[in-house]
Amino acid sequence: MPFDNDVFAVPPGYNAPQQVHITQGDLEGKAMIVSWVTVDEPGSSDVRYWSENSEAC
Repeated sequence: MPFDNDVFAVPPGYNAPQQVHITQGDLEGKAMIVSWVTVDEPGSSDVRYWSENSEAC
């Protein structure tokens, strides 16, 4: 995949998160670690999530 492909484009919006990583956080599969990079300045550390087939908040 070439580096100029759209999937590598910087996301729109000021200080949009980039390089999002989701990692298993424990051996039982009951935890996860979410990390990301913001380019312009430190951003919010809030992560929104919801169960499958439910409405997002």
